[in-house]
Order: sequence, then C-alpha cells, then structure tokens
Amino acid sequence: MKLELEDGTSIVNLDSRAITSALASLDGFAILGRDEMTYMQTSGSARDGFVLEYQEGDTDRHYECPDTLTVAQITRAFVSYADGTDTWKTAFRWEKLDL
Repeated sequence: MKLELEDGTSIVNLDSRAITSALASLDGFAILGRDEMTYMQTSGSARDGFVLEYQEGDTDRHYECPDTLTVAQITRAFVSYADGTDTWKTAFRWEKLDL
C-alpha cells in the first residue's frame, strides 16, 4: 500500500504515525492505494474541510462521502483503511458515484 500526496511525496512504509504526519497539513489531495483501481482518496484543506472517496476494483464501485470532513476524520479513515479494518466504511455515509 502506498500514500501519495499532491506535492509528489510517496510513502510506502505506512503506519498510523506516518499517515497522521502526512495528512496533518494537507492542502490538496492524498491517495492511499492498494493498487491502481482500489484506493481511498481525499482532497481539501483544514480551513475548508475535506471530501473523501473510495473505489473498490473498478469505476462501477466508486463512492463518495457527501459530508465535509475534518482532518481528524480523514486521518482516522486513512489509518483504518491502511490497517485493513472496515471501521471507515461504517463511520461515514457513502453515496455511489457514476463515473
């Protein structure tokens, strides 16, 4: 699994500390990917809030949380996703996107 940030930073040795540090001052986008078609992504800023999306294998299974989220919420979601737990799936509302 790899975390990629808008500034070009790529982190492969992921743990909760690395994810928290990377997202703490995020102003742009971040993608946490298992592979090219399976990932969680966010964009936004601490000032304006964040959107959160995920995709599972193909564009027919792409979802977005309709709520504006805080950096703390985004961080918890990314850590849960990286740990392989499904806590992030039940912590937010999800709507299917047609891509």
